[in-house]
Amino acid sequence: MQNNEFNSLYEFIKKVGVHEIISNNKKINDLKLQFKLLNEDDIILGLYLVAIDCKNVESINNLNNNHFKECGLSNNRKEYDILNNIYKRKQLDLSIIENKDMESLKLLCEYFFCDNNFIKAMIYAYKFKSQYIFNDLDNIMLKEIGKFGLNQLSMWQKYCALALALENRYDYLVEIIVLMDIKIKNNKRTYPLFWLCNDNHDNYNKIIEMVQLLIEYTNNNGIILDLNEKYDDGWYPFLWACNENKIKMVHILMDYAVEHNIILELNEIDETYGFYPLLLACYNNNTEIVSLLIEYANKNNIILEMNDFNNYYENYPLAMACNNNNIEIMKILITYANKYNIELDVNTKVGNNNYVLLMACDENNVDTVQLLIDYVNNNNILLELNEKDYLGYFPLFMACFYNNIEINMDYPLLTVCENNGIETVKLLMEYANQKNIILELNDANIIGWYPILWACYHNNVEMVLLLMEYANKHKIILEMDRKTYEDKMYPLLLTIKKHKNIKMVQLIMDYAKTNNIILRIDERDLGNIAKIPNEIMELFNKNKNIINITCKENSKLLKLIK
Repeated sequence: MQNNEFNSLYEFIKKVGVHEIISNNKKINDLKLQFKLLNEDDIILGLYLVAIDCKNVESINNLNNNHFKECGLSNNRKEYDILNNIYKRKQLDLSIIENKDMESLKLLCEYFFCDNNFIKAMIYAYKFKSQYIFNDLDNIMLKEIGKFGLNQLSMWQKYCALALALENRYDYLVEIIVLMDIKIKNNKRTYPLFWLCNDNHDNYNKIIEMVQLLIEYTNNNGIILDLNEKYDDGWYPFLWACNENKIKMVHILMDYAVEHNIILELNEIDETYGFYPLLLACYNNNTEIVSLLIEYANKNNIILEMNDFNNYYENYPLAMACNNNNIEIMKILITYANKYNIELDVNTKVGNNNYVLLMACDENNVDTVQLLIDYVNNNNILLELNEKDYLGYFPLFMACFYNNIEINMDYPLLTVCENNGIETVKLLMEYANQKNIILELNDANIIGWYPILWACYHNNVEMVLLLMEYANKHKIILEMDRKTYEDKMYPLLLTIKKHKNIKMVQLIMDYAKTNNIILRIDERDLGNIAKIPNEIMELFNKNKNIINITCKENSKLLKLIK
């Protein structure tokens, strides 16, 4: 094609009017005679381009119905082989993108992309739906764009170019970049959205604006955004939106999905970390997104995965919510599960052999423990009360401790004792009694701490009494002399040395006497004997028959005990 001749044709058609020409066969024949260097295909192409540029829909339809069918590809491959006819292009200078040089980018786009042969091939492909041309067109487009330089851009660089074009409302560059990644699905042109959804840009509002601009552009050009398209690692736009806590983005994608009759994938799991939207929302402690997901699922008859186990983080939604101490999310999940008769997993161990009841005890959250107990009672599930985590903690242990968070390997009772949670201890004991479960009272964690010792550590007389009463009722003998591994603490020593609590010392000695336990005390562990209250020394005297004292040389303690 002679470009000067074609340009003259274009200007002539524009001046006379495309509708005037195509409505009169004589004028079309006159064009062929006037522009002898151009063939019939070029004439029709010129008419098309003017009609498109003038947004003359009537003329475009006229050309489609009455003229295009007369055109065909030449028999001579070289005459229509676009691979040989596309102009050589300059490579895109990446510095233009990096420096946000919009003027240079406009010049590059306007002078170095897509000659008329390329446009003609696209029109042919669209008109005749030729599979041969479609196959060729994929390669042609990639090579043409490659000459522009876009195929050498990384995903991030392409995103930067797209963001730059959207920010500056430069539709031509948007068209080029979007064109590069368009796919045909179910006879629809689709474009992946994950570049923008994956952006951690500091200016969140700017990202939202760019997504809205992209939606506006694609809506105006008959392109469907692919909301479920997976990237290489299995992540997809909606999953990214949930991951980044982008509530407004989640709203935008949901609204877009509704508008275009797209059903969002809510249960698709990424191939790298095993995440899915609900798990991410729970992981990020985002109550609003959890509510949005459940609302969307209800409207679209989707049953959400509630128990899918994430192997990377070793967790699932309810456990994530419990670990975050988010009782609102837990209530939402339980309500949803009850509605659809889904049995929530409450006993499966997650990371570090933790499980939901132990997490609730670790947070010293009575309401969460009560919520779990109510749920399992209503669904005939038996809670694990004595299972330990990797450091030996169990629920009752954690109920007796709160201030020393760094120590772990628990079971529920150990956990609540560690947290000084008297109300939680009562709940655990009540539940255990109802289910004929015997709570572990003497198991220790990996550094040797156990429930009664934590109760003494917190100087909690009520907790000590509660543990002793439970032990007596169930014929359990409490450990009173076991020492911790590091600081060699045990209940009597801890009570005397740390708190000097006379009532607690009395309780320990009475319990020992009732259960025929010999208490042991080493004078060297007591420190300054003079600081011990006289009332405690009197208790030593009254109960010396159940106390085995190791005295140091020149013992002061021995002199005080008559």
